[in-house]
Amino acid sequence: MPVKTREEFIRYCLRRLGHPVIQINVDADQVEDRIDEALRYYKQYHYDGTEREILRVELDQWMVDHKAIKLPSDVMSVLSVVPTISEFEAGLLGAPYPRDTAGSISLNFYYGSVGTSGMSMKGYAAYTTQIDVMSWLFRPERALTFRRQNNTVTFDLSVAMQKDQVFLMEVYRAVNVEQAEHIWEDLWLQEFATCLVKLQWGSNLIKYNGVQLPTGIVLDGQKIYDDAVAERERLLERLRNEFEYPTDFFLG
Repeated sequence: MPVKTREEFIRYCLRRLGHPVIQINVDADQVEDRIDEALRYYKQYHYDGTEREILRVELDQWMVDHKAIKLPSDVMSVLSVVPTISEFEAGLLGAPYPRDTAGSISLNFYYGSVGTSGMSMKGYAAYTTQIDVMSWLFRPERALTFRRQNNTVTFDLSVAMQKDQVFLMEVYRAVNVEQAEHIWEDLWLQEFATCLVKLQWGSNLIKYNGVQLPTGIVLDGQKIYDDAVAERERLLERLRNEFEYPTDFFLG
């Protein structure tokens, strides 16, 4: 049976633990908290939990005064300020050069303008390389720092900032679970969320450990708790080894 919503996801996790055959001694709010916790792990570490996109940010007065760019709370990381046609290209070299989605000068520009002037492909390659090198020298990429605690970006060097100025940020943004229904069918997330609910269940029962119910069943909250802890460690290891983006290496 497909799982498409949060409510269906919760019912699925409880069924995996034995409900309704077995009473799962977990409050509804506790279940919601454990699902939120599982989603936080998924968004922060699973490669399907984020989406790469270009975010347009228009500066307001608060950002100008604090020299910091405020980003939405669902931004997980910031890669760079997206380069635009520099003042060097637009000012010193004349009209802006049209670029394609990969950042190279458009082939349409080559065939429509440069190609008709008799320039060879070798000359075109040298020409575009020279423009990129000069742009890099006269307008280097802005070094920035992103702070997850308050979702702000600050620049390591002084950068002129004024109200209504627009910045384009290349970011990783958490997927919207209300729109991305496929998340609820992710096998790792289903296992991990069920494990966290089981951990909560065991934690609730530990204080009543050894109590015999009228049916003769003896509650063993410690066993449920210990099994859930071991399972959580196994699932987190799978997350690190199979689903997390590789760590970037820094050379210096």
